[in-house]
Amino acid sequence: MEKNINIKEFDLREALIAIWNNRKIVIIFIIFCTLIGVIYALITPSSYKSSISLYSTTESSSSNMSNLKGLVSSFNINLNKAQSTVNVIDVINSKRLRKMILRQKWQIKGYPEDIDLISYWEQNSKFSISLNPIKWVRKIIKLFKSGEKLSESEQKYFQELLAVDRLGSCIFANQDKTGLVRVSVRMDSPRLAKDICNYVGEAVIDYLNSVQYSKAKENREFIGNRKKEVNKTLLEAENELTEFRERNRRIVDSPDLQLQLERLMRNVQIQTQVYISLQQQYELAQIEEVKKSPGVAILDVAEIPLLPDKPNRKLIVIGSMFFGIAISPIFLILLFFLSRKYSFIKIKV
Repeated sequence: MEKNINIKEFDLREALIAIWNNRKIVIIFIIFCTLIGVIYALITPSSYKSSISLYSTTESSSSNMSNLKGLVSSFNINLNKAQSTVNVIDVINSKRLRKMILRQKWQIKGYPEDIDLISYWEQNSKFSISLNPIKWVRKIIKLFKSGEKLSESEQKYFQELLAVDRLGSCIFANQDKTGLVRVSVRMDSPRLAKDICNYVGEAVIDYLNSVQYSKAKENREFIGNRKKEVNKTLLEAENELTEFRERNRRIVDSPDLQLQLERLMRNVQIQTQVYISLQQQYELAQIEEVKKSPGVAILDVAEIPLLPDKPNRKLIVIGSMFFGIAISPIFLILLFFLSRKYSFIKIKV
């Protein structure tokens, strides 16, 4: 079997000449891509980003709590879990906080009354045009869902789920190596971005206050109950010591009675020390309960952004132009290559 394969070589010079001869097509294609970029940059709505920074204010309270931990550990109870710190990033990214933001009403330019985000987004979607294919898919799914018979509560629940996901893509939080937490909110209204960003900071502080209060209350209740038990035990030990002394007024000649008296006195001393320690820790727990010092505080409040954060219209237009410059020669070379049939194979058997 014999195979003869003849392949013409690709002449780069001829391809470049073809591009030069069709330079009008190249220029038209570049202008077309640039116009597409200009149109996209103009119809894409502007979004504004506002930021806030939070820093940790956790005080070193090991000296105040070391006695309590040692005392509680003697009763085989671990308070380390109760004193675990709350991750601020997790609170910011939680669905609980997003739902609070969605149910809050905001003052937005162009609306005479305050409005919630779900109603605001629903009204804006009627007049906005998006080139994002993901939003097209969501609208198609929503059309299919609208064909089904859903109750009013189910419709509200479905809208809230979509709004929670959308709001999650508008809030960003990160933590530096120094522990500084930066929160950014991106919205199509500069004032709305600022208001939501400040609301996030205040909501985080309120949540940490509530967590701290619940933990302090739990500690106070535990110490108070334990103080009552120790007080009862102390009274029983004192009564037992009193009765022993009344029954045995002369114990000088009895080593066994002296040993028993020492044991009773030592038990009273131990219960007294435990009660005094619990009383001190109970006072500290009461102070901790009424003290409002969350683990974080606001360092820089959010301000109204003056310039939009997205889209970068200059970058879009320049990128579209360079895309046309890069694609048009390749497209012409491909057409030139196919039209001249540079590659063919003849097989002889």
